[in-house]
Amino acid sequence: MEFAQLSDEVISKLNDEQLTVLQDLGELAAKKLKLASLIEQFTQQVTTSQKTMGFQSKEDPTGLHEDPEVLSLVTIKERYKITNISEQIRRTLRRAVDVGLGHLALIQRQCQIYGVDCSPDAEGQRRYFSDLTKGGAATS
Repeated sequence: MEFAQLSDEVISKLNDEQLTVLQDLGELAAKKLKLASLIEQFTQQVTTSQKTMGFQSKEDPTGLHEDPEVLSLVTIKERYKITNISEQIRRTLRRAVDVGLGHLALIQRQCQIYGVDCSPDAEGQRRYFSDLTKGGAATS
């Protein structure tokens, strides 16, 4: 089965809910990229500083700054946020499939990466708060 590439033509045919889900997915991707970039920049700064100052990560550190795991320790907040964003991406991918975006190659690839089932819910599509404004009741 061939899946559609995300293009201007495909986007122009999407309904408001589908567009909102894709926008949410894009915002999450941007947040994850920004955090990963911060970690990378900080890692480069620390590595450069360690070389300049003569500090090296050691198997037998004499201080916290020499510990081989210091970078993971210092960037723990950003790494935690990335984990949270990954969970938000999983939920958004489920929503994407539920609102009929499972035919997009992007959604198929990301569902595989994040371990999300790309088939629509067998008991009928899940409903969201946005459905309440359309006269439907929310179900889980």
